[in-house]
Amino acid sequence: MELRAGKADVAVVAFAPDEPLPEAEFRLVPLAYQVVVLAVTASNPTRQLSYAQLGGLFGEKETVNYRQWGALGAPGVWQEKTVTLNTMEAPELLAQDLIRYTVLRVPQLKPTMTVHATLEELVKRVRVDDTSIGLFPRVPADTEGMHVLLVSRDDKDVAFGPTPENIHAGDYPLRLPFYIVFKPTRAAELSGVVGALLGDEVAAGLVKLGYVPVPPNARFEARRSLGSK
Repeated sequence: MELRAGKADVAVVAFAPDEPLPEAEFRLVPLAYQVVVLAVTASNPTRQLSYAQLGGLFGEKETVNYRQWGALGAPGVWQEKTVTLNTMEAPELLAQDLIRYTVLRVPQLKPTMTVHATLEELVKRVRVDDTSIGLFPRVPADTEGMHVLLVSRDDKDVAFGPTPENIHAGDYPLRLPFYIVFKPTRAAELSGVVGALLGDEVAAGLVKLGYVPVPPNARFEARRSLGSK
């Protein structure tokens, strides 16, 4: 890392889900998150899924293989409906990798998933095809005609939706944090730069790029702790 070599003053870094954070060496200030969001058509009675259920849906080599909505608890006429998997091309975002390495035991996705070229195409498919589940690499701005699913790590855990507060708290689990990283001895010196990164203008730009910024109150507290306005 260039910070260790003294070649950089501050960096924005993401760490793998199982990677220990270098908190003894650096100060880490959360900046934003990449997320995976699951959505279905508005008439679908499914409201939440656990990691185990997501693994059975999206994983090629998991211990279970879910193909019908009834296996996920959907009642009545939904029991026999086949689940169709959908996502979109977004190489700059890490949604598929997040699923692979946070949910799946074997990081291999099913090859039957349809990959749409744009977010608009994915939204349209989920709205009109009641068998579809959409894997979104960002929180959809417009959820008319569909609803976003709650997610839990374990079947016995409380499931949470992808609100900025739930994402920041870690209650919504399908997230990859990005941190502002710098040496703690330089906190006062770098407070202006870090404060600017935590400002509203940067947050708005991150939203446009598909990220979920840290909520305003948490950004304010981080700036205050650094002595930045």
